[in-house]
Amino acid sequence: MQVIETETPSSKAGMYLKNWVGQHQGTTLCFIAGGSALEIIKGLNMSEEYKRRTIFMMGDERWSREPEENNYLQLLELFDGDTQDYKFISTELAPREDVKDFSKRLTGTAENIFLKPNVQVITILGIGEDGHTASIFPMSEDQFKKTYGRDSTYLHTYVKGLKNEHRASLSPAFIKNRTNHIIAYATGKNKKEILNALVNETKPLHEMPSQLIKDHQSAVLITDQDIKVG
Repeated sequence: MQVIETETPSSKAGMYLKNWVGQHQGTTLCFIAGGSALEIIKGLNMSEEYKRRTIFMMGDERWSREPEENNYLQLLELFDGDTQDYKFISTELAPREDVKDFSKRLTGTAENIFLKPNVQVITILGIGEDGHTASIFPMSEDQFKKTYGRDSTYLHTYVKGLKNEHRASLSPAFIKNRTNHIIAYATGKNKKEILNALVNETKPLHEMPSQLIKDHQSAVLITDQDIKVG
């Protein structure tokens, strides 16, 4: 995992995204993180050619119809609802759709894209102060296996105590085995402690799910914090 400290993290992350899209001649499916990582997408300045070859989709989504909770609806708000220049796949909930059906639908949508020839996957991931990434949270080893052990594109996740307990998230297996490149995006002083731990410590995945990023063969961590390496 490459660590990049910069005063312009969203621009640097956008540069990596565009470079990886440009190096690949087929379709790129880019999974997006919510929260502050949406700044990367808002600030993108991609050529028309790159836009034609790139599809964006949320890598984790809250099972909520509230605009302030659903990541896709927050993305639309950033663009003032005008996303016609980009190919965004909606992860808005369908009427009366339960979370398990929601996760299955997102998996089917992604798998249909993989039917296209020569598809690469870029995944943008945030990192929480507790070491979680996407909606993959630390928990006991047994509970982690029950929640995240299935080999699927998206999983229905349930973490008691969260404001949004039910979510659809990319699985650890998908991130590990089917993602070509990872852009980890973590900014702010509140992330410094966990980033230092991620870079300098080795912990089991159930204790620090963001270890998925460090273990990946092509991952870059972009932050505005001073991280001690080694």
